[in-house]
Amino acid sequence: MLKVRKITSFFIIFIVVTTSLLINTKCGRQKVVNSERFKNIIRQEIEEVWNNKNITFANEIISIDYIRHEATEDIKTIENYNQFVTGFHNAFPDANFKINDMICEDDKVAISYTFSGTHKGEYCGIPSTGNKVTATGISIHHIYKDKIKETWNYLDKLSVLVQLGWWTPPKHWKLAYTWGEQMELKGHKSNDLNLNKTITRRGLEELWNTGNISLIDDIYDTNFVNHEVTHRQYKDLESYKKYVTAIHSVMSDFCVNILDIVAEEDKVAARWTVSGTEKETGNYYSWGGITIFRLSSGKIIEAWWSRDALAITQQMNIAPKIE
Repeated sequence: MLKVRKITSFFIIFIVVTTSLLINTKCGRQKVVNSERFKNIIRQEIEEVWNNKNITFANEIISIDYIRHEATEDIKTIENYNQFVTGFHNAFPDANFKINDMICEDDKVAISYTFSGTHKGEYCGIPSTGNKVTATGISIHHIYKDKIKETWNYLDKLSVLVQLGWWTPPKHWKLAYTWGEQMELKGHKSNDLNLNKTITRRGLEELWNTGNISLIDDIYDTNFVNHEVTHRQYKDLESYKKYVTAIHSVMSDFCVNILDIVAEEDKVAARWTVSGTEKETGNYYSWGGITIFRLSSGKIIEAWWSRDALAITQQMNIAPKIE
């Protein structure tokens, strides 16, 4: 009788473990399938709607109650989305968006992209200049029932306007317009999504909210490269430390708040807002953006930033307002 009980217990354990493995394997496969399907939806939007100007195709992949959050406005409903796209194509008839990277987790897809086009129509009140422009951007998309329901987009609008002759930035600014090539991986890929998210939060919220640069060596790899096209591109950790220190020297109550985070393999996309008060003037500033981080051997080794640089410069009275 005892022997029968042992055998029965063994089979029960075997069935439970086997069932659990099968369920986990099935869930894992389903996530991969969903990830590729969701990525393909975004690829279709970029290629068909934005590059090929096939506005009618938007009805197949954009939700009727769609919301698109641009840096300065919200575009609501598919009808207004179609008008927004058409207006952009009127300004840049040969607009081309090249996807540089894609990250998918659950129902969110983050992409980094490079925009190029020729200014042939009015854009932000600026008549046609014929100028060719290039700019970078990062967006996060929420997929629901195989349609894009919501988008948060940060195109480097400041760089676009500068290339149209709208404003000349200070000479010490080094606008790059492109991020440059991804660096060669040194170390091993960090694929622990939960750990990568934790490290990313530390690299944004803990470091920037405290200004404690002693944290950098624990969070960032010594070979860290910072792609930040609108202001500075740092290719060494010491320069990045000076950057953090400089910001905290001129701003009090500096605060970074992560609103959304998407991770896949060794990359994490974080959508955030920043606020702070300039010590000298007492002026309060706030802006938003998205950053994609790449991790290697448990540390951040590379970062790509896209933020509302236009709002920053305008709030600080560095750049003029758009009439």
